[in-house]
Amino acid sequence: MFFCGFVGGFGGIDVRRRASPNVCKPSQRRGWTVRAASTLDDGEKSRRVQDRLQFWFSEANVKRDWFLRAKMSPEGWVKAEVFLKFNTLKMLGLTTDMVMDAASSLDGVEIDQETKSIRGVGARPSLERNLAQEHLKIVFLTGLGHSANISLVKSKIENLVEPEYIGIGRFKDRRAKGWAMLELKSEEETNQFLTSFNEKQGEDSEIKALSYAVFHEQSKIDRTDISVEMCVLHVTNIPLGTSWRDLWEELKAIGGIYLSYKSGDSTEALLKVNALDVVTSFEGGLVRVNGVPLNAELLSLEEQDKYTKFTMLGEELSNTNIDIESPVERILTLVKSKPDNRGGARRTLEITGLPEEAGFRMLWLWLQEQSAGVKFLLRDKGSDKADLFFSSSERMKAFIEYLEGGGLVLGNQVSHREWTADEVTSHYTKRRQESA
Repeated sequence: MFFCGFVGGFGGIDVRRRASPNVCKPSQRRGWTVRAASTLDDGEKSRRVQDRLQFWFSEANVKRDWFLRAKMSPEGWVKAEVFLKFNTLKMLGLTTDMVMDAASSLDGVEIDQETKSIRGVGARPSLERNLAQEHLKIVFLTGLGHSANISLVKSKIENLVEPEYIGIGRFKDRRAKGWAMLELKSEEETNQFLTSFNEKQGEDSEIKALSYAVFHEQSKIDRTDISVEMCVLHVTNIPLGTSWRDLWEELKAIGGIYLSYKSGDSTEALLKVNALDVVTSFEGGLVRVNGVPLNAELLSLEEQDKYTKFTMLGEELSNTNIDIESPVERILTLVKSKPDNRGGARRTLEITGLPEEAGFRMLWLWLQEQSAGVKFLLRDKGSDKADLFFSSSERMKAFIEYLEGGGLVLGNQVSHREWTADEVTSHYTKRRQESA
């Protein structure tokens, strides 16, 4: 038995120190962002570059951002061209020289004009990590509400502790999820803070401090923090013969995150979306594919639970007449979509040497925390192996560089193997047979 997962559907942690923008539909938000970027003068672009560089090279980020560390030389240098690939800079239309110019007047970094490289000033964290030990220093504050920000967190912990790091959990539409993550200096400080904070708040307070272990255990059964992000729509009236790609192009434009649909022979699909109000986009026949208006309704929580089990844990969707496509089928479609399966081979990695106690959920959460870019995870029960299918070959290459540089997975040194073009289709075909 194995477990399959769609990784990346949950929002990450935001450490920027400004309030989230007003909520709007994804298509509107993207349009606003592009128009705003196109009207910026060079001075404002330089300021934005400096803002992001200051964050990327901060100690709090560097020790977590394995993607950035994988691009670092042993001396800590990162090519300026690397930053041009980051979404926040990509939309600004910058050049390598513009990034270097912005960095040249920024405190906390130094530049090398000859190699067009940038590095942070000061000590650089080691690649060696023991996540189990790090988790003992992490505290979550819950019940902060959807307007939570850094200032609110600081006001709540004033005179109790000075954390090394504060992160606000956010949905993909940038609203706060209602919790914050704090990293403290030691396990002892964490235990003292948990006691003192909760005593100060009182038993009746909605705001509570939880350890890393307790927070994630509660997250498995408490849907209140992820209810918006787990919205799933039942889409109907899809014309027969519609391809998965044509349908996806329409649905992702209105806020679709993940589509479960059998190409061509189905008139129904399940669509995971990033905001509740996406369902209103279907009103009045505004969402169309091949000229036909689509209908959609929000699944009940019970049906959403079934969808979650199917797409994230590889279990069959029971008691429903909706015929949807399994993650293994989606992987097969992806690896077969490129000539000679080269795209699939460049995105598929097997890792070996995982600890026995590291189940599917633990590994999935770790990959999410690391922003590894893994789109699908297949984890064999009782095995020390797992298959990672990445969103791009570049993300897989960065992860390999991280492993080869001594990086650990859940505190363990693991080996890895890339699939060849000849192996990748037969491998996932075998997976499909095993799941039947």
